[in-house]
Amino acid sequence: MTNQDLLIDTVLRAKCTAAYMGEKLINQEKAGEDIICCTKKMTLLMLWIEILETYNCQMYETTTVGKFQCLTETEAMVLVGKLKLLIA
Repeated sequence: MTNQDLLIDTVLRAKCTAAYMGEKLINQEKAGEDIICCTKKMTLLMLWIEILETYNCQMYETTTVGKFQCLTETEAMVLVGKLKLLIA
């Protein structure tokens, strides 16, 4: 599996987790439960997804000259690992 495949697979699984978390948050809020901690975790999850999607687009999908590189490949793979831990 290439780094791009790993990145895409992890981001897709993270999006599924985010959807599940969103549904769970709605149900918890309706039940009157405290959702502050869950909201922070979901916010972090969505931020990491956005960062990795931007990286994927910049490094693999777009071929513009003089593009801004937000992460190195090593940093992106470290973030993929952190994302995997968050969604586990």
